[in-house]
Amino acid sequence: TWELALNGGNYQRVTDVKGTKNFEGNMKSTLNTSSAIDISAVETGTTTFQNYLRSGADPWLFLHDRYYYLTITGSTQISVFKAMNFEDLATAPPIVVFKPEPGHEYSRNLWSPEIHYFSEAEAGAENAGWYLYIACDDGDNNNHRLYALKSLSGTPEGPYGNPETGEINVPVKVKNPDDPEFNTGWCAGQTVLRCKGRNYAMWVDEVWEEPVNGEQRRYQVEYLCEMSTPWILKGQKAMICQPTLDWEKQGATTSGNKIYPEVVEGGTAVYGPNGEGLYHLFRKRLLDHILFSWSA
Repeated sequence: TWELALNGGNYQRVTDVKGTKNFEGNMKSTLNTSSAIDISAVETGTTTFQNYLRSGADPWLFLHDRYYYLTITGSTQISVFKAMNFEDLATAPPIVVFKPEPGHEYSRNLWSPEIHYFSEAEAGAENAGWYLYIACDDGDNNNHRLYALKSLSGTPEGPYGNPETGEINVPVKVKNPDDPEFNTGWCAGQTVLRCKGRNYAMWVDEVWEEPVNGEQRRYQVEYLCEMSTPWILKGQKAMICQPTLDWEKQGATTSGNKIYPEVVEGGTAVYGPNGEGLYHLFRKRLLDHILFSWSA
């Protein structure tokens, strides 16, 4: 025989108490409950959910020294939000890490900020540190280009400045001596991909095809190119993603003389537990598909 006594608790998820009725033999069981317990009671009320995510476009989140760091797209400045608990990011005070002076080619529309760390083994003793990657313009979206800044404090909290001159709030334009056309047209969303001991820049670019029967196709692609320093690329870029499937092409439209592109964006490298099994994830506007499009 056995006896179960219930003196308190919440039993709204209990669906049945079977006792020994499913056991063969002479086993007996007894259930004793206090007068304050009704295990058949049905809970009523309103269930609420608190969203711990901070509102903002193009979020970038990473963990360093037990703290979470979050950045989001800004208009004229970029802030970092720091908290030890993830749920506290929603109310964490902003730490301004990049605030350019007005009137420059990089002063407006500060999109897709990402902070990455390069060790001495990856970048050399002189270039090791925290880097802020961002796409900016002068207020004209056609002038959107890729820029990089280095933390002048040696911490993710900045402030950030030019990695070549050390001037605060002055980024350097990402460049590639082997590709004169790189970063001379619209581009955005630079991130860093690490694979087999090498660092690669990955970013979003645009392609305009020649008109066919009076119709012209405009679409975004993602490129990959090896890095020689955290702000200088080398060699030729490789296209790793372009809209070819029907669901990837949705969202493109025209308005008057304007053609809005087929959008693939938010490219991010995702690694396996041992740094192997590299996947590329990207987001499609409107449908927000996630596609494992290639691996290495």
